[in-house]
Amino acid sequence: MTLDQYLTMQRITAAEFARDTRLSRQQVSRYRRGETLPRPRPMAVIRRASGGLVGPEDWYPEVKR
Repeated sequence: MTLDQYLTMQRITAAEFARDTRLSRQQVSRYRRGETLPRPRPMAVIRRASGGLVGPEDWYPEVKR
């Protein structure tokens, strides 16, 4: 699941997700739009915050679940 799909499904904004994860709003917005890929720490934070629904395999399709 993409970050955009997750945020839409949960009905939360990038700003709310950023606040909850302590990532910057700009980072979350760029990840959501697919403009940049998160580095390992933010990727782990996003995975944990999404309950495992958004993880490395969603940015790197060659990674198996």
